[in-house]
Amino acid sequence: MNIRVTFYLKSTSKNNKRMAIYASIGFKGKRKQIATGLFCDDPENDWERGGLKGKHQRDNQSKLSNMAMEIEAYDAHQFVDVDQVIDKYYGAETESYCTTILEALDYAYKSQDNLVTRTTKKHITIMNHFKDFIKSNPKVYSNFSIIKGHNRQMFKKHSKDFKKYLMLQTNVKQNSTVFEYFSGIKSLFNKFKEDHNDMIPDIINNPFVGIVKAESQEERKKKALERAIPWSFIERIEKVRHEDPVEEKWRLLALIQSYTGLSWIEFGKEDVFDIKTMIGGSALINRRVKQKKEYIVFLSKNVVNLIRDIGELPFKPYVFDLNYKDIECSRNYHSYNSYLKKLAKEIEFEDGNLTSHKFRHSFGMQAINVWKIPLHIVAKMMGDKIETVVQNYADLNRDNIILEQKNCMEAYVEMTA
Repeated sequence: MNIRVTFYLKSTSKNNKRMAIYASIGFKGKRKQIATGLFCDDPENDWERGGLKGKHQRDNQSKLSNMAMEIEAYDAHQFVDVDQVIDKYYGAETESYCTTILEALDYAYKSQDNLVTRTTKKHITIMNHFKDFIKSNPKVYSNFSIIKGHNRQMFKKHSKDFKKYLMLQTNVKQNSTVFEYFSGIKSLFNKFKEDHNDMIPDIINNPFVGIVKAESQEERKKKALERAIPWSFIERIEKVRHEDPVEEKWRLLALIQSYTGLSWIEFGKEDVFDIKTMIGGSALINRRVKQKKEYIVFLSKNVVNLIRDIGELPFKPYVFDLNYKDIECSRNYHSYNSYLKKLAKEIEFEDGNLTSHKFRHSFGMQAINVWKIPLHIVAKMMGDKIETVVQNYADLNRDNIILEQKNCMEAYVEMTA
């Protein structure tokens, strides 16, 4: 996709051999002509192969050559049609577009609104990794063009090389992390393409699609099982007591998480422990901060007592109108994790670290596989989709499936007897 300039003569008068010199500008299969403001008084002797000849025409020929070089040197990717090329030559403002991958990613990052700090940090991290990837072998990699046919066009092979590069980084190499990074960079490129698809007709297809596959359901389920804390350790936490009032509040919070499945961020809300009295008993009813989905958690007398015992949490609220202050959220989370490391030693939990997320997983696994609460109810309790619950918490082995069918059928038989 190049711009080409040629020159030709055009008569100015039927009775005069003097001819005007016009430029013919070709771009994307179309040509348009513009006047150069120069003339050839003796075409027969002064004109040859689209240009002026002779020493006396040296200055004018230089003007034509400079005009051609200027126009042909334009970055063709910033134009949609030949009219824009001509506008550029005449000094009119033409909108310039991003033509490289780093420009496209940066545009997408800056144009997104209402992103939480964690997401923006992830996008910055992804872009920095890609810049480092380019620097790792500058002879092969570059700030690739996103225009089809460009001599530095980005291809899927470059994305595959980027994946290999990430897998060699000690802080990234887990497949789940690489998948998360590729999901982020895919969404950035999609955002750019969505805004420019009608402006840049030769934009490449998203080169980050299909490079990293999501984990299979079995792999996700296996990891979910590994994240769950055996319930016997929850029972051990019940028996622990701390003299330090702050540590005792952290302990109570760990138990409340285990019995409600609330994620860490929900505890930043001022009204997180506003207990609603329903026909069936006490419950926590609210909306999740990130997903905005409603959760409804039934509270046993034991959990109600835990909430009353904890009183106020050992930190100030950081969620207001479902928007949260990331710095305060992270600071308090680190304090909680520091306590959980100490708690793990007290209850002799040696299978990895105790974490806030593991308590949520333990609740989901316990609710489905031990308490036998139906999937759709657990999904409502956790503020998740049913598919998410199945993928992350349900260990639907044969015994559980048969037992659930047996209970349902027996209940129906009793009802119709």
